[in-house]
Amino acid sequence: MLIRKSTAEDAERVGEVDVQAFTNSGWGEAHNMAQDEELQHKRREEARQYCRQHPDWVYVAIEDDQIVGFATLEYDSEQQTGCIENNAVLPEYRNRGISSELVRSVVEELRQLGARQVTLRTIHVPAACWVYEKAGFGLAKQVHEPDSEGGPPGLMCYYQMQLQED
Repeated sequence: MLIRKSTAEDAERVGEVDVQAFTNSGWGEAHNMAQDEELQHKRREEARQYCRQHPDWVYVAIEDDQIVGFATLEYDSEQQTGCIENNAVLPEYRNRGISSELVRSVVEELRQLGARQVTLRTIHVPAACWVYEKAGFGLAKQVHEPDSEGGPPGLMCYYQMQLQED
């Protein structure tokens, strides 16, 4: 497995991986994504656009000569805070440590950028929560709320990790 920063040329594949990974996830099931072609199109285009606009903030996992997963980050230099926005791995490549390696790469990038804290928000999926906790994130809170896409209320988990002391 190879983890690397994306390039603008990776955008098409990242969009496809996003749709395949999220359709087959707790998030996708909560949004009936398998039957919602409009939602699939929206997610695909958002992932592609983010990859084109911020290739340095997208890490991809390569196996079998193709992108099989990705993770995205955001960084606020004024606040010295980072955020993991998306972390997705194709269903047939799950349970191989790919997501953990992507998270480690994103956290290291944020550390190098100067982040003092990294946060993330995820729907409660035990496998995802385990990846974040194993990487050193602490659960800050759990709240029943709709997600940012207006899906049905679910248990949302907010995680944080301190990288540097204030």
